[in-house]
Amino acid sequence: MQDMLKMLHQNMQANQKIGALEEKVIQCEQSDLMLREENSHMTAELTEAKMAYHDVSKDLERLQFELENAQTEHTPIQQENLRFKSQVLQFRNELEVMTQKYIEQVRLVEEMMSAKNCSEINKNLPSCDAIRLWGFKKSGYMMIDPDGEDGDPPFQVYCDMDSIPGRGVTHVTHSNAALGVDVMGCEEAGCFLHEIDYQGVSISQMKSLIDIHTACEQNLRYDCLDSKV
Repeated sequence: MQDMLKMLHQNMQANQKIGALEEKVIQCEQSDLMLREENSHMTAELTEAKMAYHDVSKDLERLQFELENAQTEHTPIQQENLRFKSQVLQFRNELEVMTQKYIEQVRLVEEMMSAKNCSEINKNLPSCDAIRLWGFKKSGYMMIDPDGEDGDPPFQVYCDMDSIPGRGVTHVTHSNAALGVDVMGCEEAGCFLHEIDYQGVSISQMKSLIDIHTACEQNLRYDCLDSKV
């Protein structure tokens, strides 16, 4: 009898353990279901994130392409702008130099015109244009001193007061003005050299004359017979 009661007691304990295990199995199944649902939800979110990342990558590539095109189009405009600024700066510098030369020439003329008599003028005018501003209107040979009394000596030039109204044009004559120079048997480049004598005017004096003018020119006449320039 005691054996039977013992067996019944053990059976009840076994049933209780089985019931507890079944509850745990049910809980595990529920947890597994929740995990599967969460995994499915996370998988969906990951898929959406991948799609969004793909779209963002496409937009980034498009923006990068547009930026490169914009930089390519901007570079020539920037270079043209820099070139234009350089030209403006060069023009301003040249204008400043020309203005300073004009101011100096006007100052010399005003200084001489303020003199009471000819004895107070102890130097020659710098150019034919200055002589024209001084009041001399007749063309002819005159003395000029471009670098002033502290520089090279004055020298003689021809002043043309008629070609340009109100202005004087300075002509430096030379020994070949009315003479021809024959060149024979010269075929190679640089095979002929001819020095021009500016009739007593030195290179230093010529340079001083050039420095106070805004424009200079040299005329050359070439008569050829069966030759190439």
